[in-house]
Amino acid sequence: MRRSTGLIKGLLRITLNRMSRPIGVQIDTTYRCNLNCIHCYFKEQDHRNELTTNQWVEEIEGLQNRFDFLHCAWVGGEPLLRPDLLDRCTKYFKLNWVVTNGTIGIPDLKGCNFFVSIDGTKRCHELIRGKGTYERAVQNIISSKARICLGMTVNSINYGCISDVLEEWYG
Repeated sequence: MRRSTGLIKGLLRITLNRMSRPIGVQIDTTYRCNLNCIHCYFKEQDHRNELTTNQWVEEIEGLQNRFDFLHCAWVGGEPLLRPDLLDRCTKYFKLNWVVTNGTIGIPDLKGCNFFVSIDGTKRCHELIRGKGTYERAVQNIISSKARICLGMTVNSINYGCISDVLEEWYG
């Protein structure tokens, strides 16, 4: 089996009765992103060799032949820039988490949960992710039929508004 260097971040392992086996995998779907967030570590890395959807299918099928994976986290860049990959490959896993900035329409994919990054109140979020990103994410969350969780990368810009975000979204 060909190696997808750097694209599969790691395997989540579980140990039962002294036997360890991988149960999950995290896949960098693309190096591309439609934003330029100030806290993003991914843009600093040199990922330029992107697998095609067919190459990913081959890679995942090869892994599935060796391991019975339960979970896959689809990350990026921005995974929703690869809808073809998500459409074809999420079926290989019982549980899928797609981590997105929420600025692209969120599809209703069977077996997928979406983790949308909301990094503070509108003001803090847009300092981090750019003007207009908060409203686009909010509209995409509201209009989607998918299962969505919110995620917040806490940093020196937004740590002071955690309670405001909780009040706004869950109050």
